[in-house]
Amino acid sequence: MKSLKALMQKLDGSRSVYATGDLIDRGPASKGVVQFIMDNGIKTVMGNHEHLMLASLGLIKAPGYGNKEHARRSWMKNGGLDTIASYNKGIRAEDASFDQNHLDFLKSLPYVLSVPDQLGDGRTIQITHAAVYGKTIKDDLEWLKSPLKFSQFPLNYTFLYNRDSPYVNPDLLQVFGHTVLSEPMVEEGWAVIDGGCAYGRELWALDVKNMAVIRQVMID
Repeated sequence: MKSLKALMQKLDGSRSVYATGDLIDRGPASKGVVQFIMDNGIKTVMGNHEHLMLASLGLIKAPGYGNKEHARRSWMKNGGLDTIASYNKGIRAEDASFDQNHLDFLKSLPYVLSVPDQLGDGRTIQITHAAVYGKTIKDDLEWLKSPLKFSQFPLNYTFLYNRDSPYVNPDLLQVFGHTVLSEPMVEEGWAVIDGGCAYGRELWALDVKNMAVIRQVMID
């Protein structure tokens, strides 16, 4: 939380702020982070951790996880226990509960946010959690309509899980996180801004006006 607040103080307060997801499962302050995002009107896309949490609670249909029980086991292994603890002090995982307004907020998160007319060159900023591997986000979203097996999931649900470079669309600047880097990667058509703050590294933001990365070391 301290790192997030410190980074926000470095940003231009007159401009909109967007987040690339994974607000939860990354330390003891998941509940506080979600509340901070909500209180400050930060526009956020769905991350794979929010998606996994909602699937494990049976709040969304996610055929790629196999079933609700499989999703829950996966969530427990990937930070779910930290999130449960942040909402439930001294409560067993199986008895956990969550603020309904937070669940509603997380469930409402889009997979993609498009921001036009910010770069001065006609391109649209496309924000996702992970890189869009298909030619367009619509190609990847088609996965939601097909009952693929779990083994196929990481290859098809790319806007949540992809760790490869994106398809470069000349009409877009793609901004995403998901893959932790030691240094920011800002290319002609895309930028990766996950500095691994949850692992004791840094929290990053991209100033699209100047194409500059603003960095905050982890201070929590």
